[in-house]
Amino acid sequence: MKIKLAVEDLQIGMYVSDLDRSWLETPFMLQGLLLKEDKDIQKMKEICTYVYVDVDKSTGIIMQDLLNKRDYINKQQKNFIDTIVLNKDELKPAEFKQQAQIANNLRERTHEYIQQTFKQICEKGNVDVNKAKEVVSELVSNVLEGNDAMMWLTYLKDRDEFTAVHSINVCIYSISFGRFLGLSEQEINTLGLGALLHDVGNIKIPEKLLKKPGKLTKDEFTLMKAHAFLGYELLKQDSGMPPEALDIILNHHERIGGHGYPNAKRNEEISHFSRIVAIIDVYDALTTDRPYKDGLNSRTAIDKLYNLAPDNYAQDLIESFIKFMGIYPIGSIVELSTGHTAVVIANNDKNHLKPIVGLVLNRKQEPYETIRLLNMLSNVWYKSGHEVTINKILEKGARGIDIQSVVSKVINAPG
Repeated sequence: MKIKLAVEDLQIGMYVSDLDRSWLETPFMLQGLLLKEDKDIQKMKEICTYVYVDVDKSTGIIMQDLLNKRDYINKQQKNFIDTIVLNKDELKPAEFKQQAQIANNLRERTHEYIQQTFKQICEKGNVDVNKAKEVVSELVSNVLEGNDAMMWLTYLKDRDEFTAVHSINVCIYSISFGRFLGLSEQEINTLGLGALLHDVGNIKIPEKLLKKPGKLTKDEFTLMKAHAFLGYELLKQDSGMPPEALDIILNHHERIGGHGYPNAKRNEEISHFSRIVAIIDVYDALTTDRPYKDGLNSRTAIDKLYNLAPDNYAQDLIESFIKFMGIYPIGSIVELSTGHTAVVIANNDKNHLKPIVGLVLNRKQEPYETIRLLNMLSNVWYKSGHEVTINKILEKGARGIDIQSVVSKVINAPG
């Protein structure tokens, strides 16, 4: 009798008769292997996701143990996603963790630059543009190298530090979206520079006003709107600032219908780069928790932007942004067809219905100690006959899930 087991459940004394792939694709010399040492199990874990164990050829104690657990094992095999969480040939958790750590280190350096910039403006009244270019260039290189974790890190947000973190996130989103749109590396660098510094004028606005809950008075809103012009004035004399980046700083609040600020520009009067940052600026603001309100989930924010598009944002860019974010945007909390709860970590370009997710809760809604990565597009699901799909997107904070905590766990995962 043969029983299918995840490699995580293998024990010394089991006889592996078949693999989830051809034996010819492995370093094993013979077809069939009695597990005698820990290194045999480790080798199986490096190569396979699941195997078939021949109960009759396993050692006596193991054979009896398998027979005693047969009914339990058969039941588990019907829903074996609890132990099989990825195709090791297509997705290596250690590699994603490394990507996340590299991206996080870069994000922290960017955050440090923004804080130093605000301090420099207060003390000296200027901005180190060359340093900004260096920071943006690093971010661009990271994104162009295909580091999916950079977008994932936009969920590391702080209710009480909106301006700095918002500037970083708008920069990351803009760079990634620019890549999606097919912009050149130079164009992406310029777009990223304008995005990183787009709200630099906020340092001239009273903090009390920036954090005020509720609707602003007419006079307060007039003062708030001045941040775009103040940021532009601060940087326009710097010969290192590209005109396109300056344009973003001045015009990211202009709207297609002519009701934006500071100059009520309309349609083609608004540059391509400013249109891009206008969308991303509002998207990140909508999805960010503030001291006085909780942010929206990604899908709701995107729907709101789409509904506002005709009179506010370029329709073609909104549609491209929706494609860029995917059907299941990164950071979405989703319920899988297996009953598990997961968080979307990265999109699969080949199939947006099958993202890479991190399993957070099992089907009993019990938390996993570590986030378990699952590539929904992996061939392992088709081979096993257990296709995994997404049932629905859940609301932000559903089932007690905190996205920032999930991000931190992925970054700090052991191994």
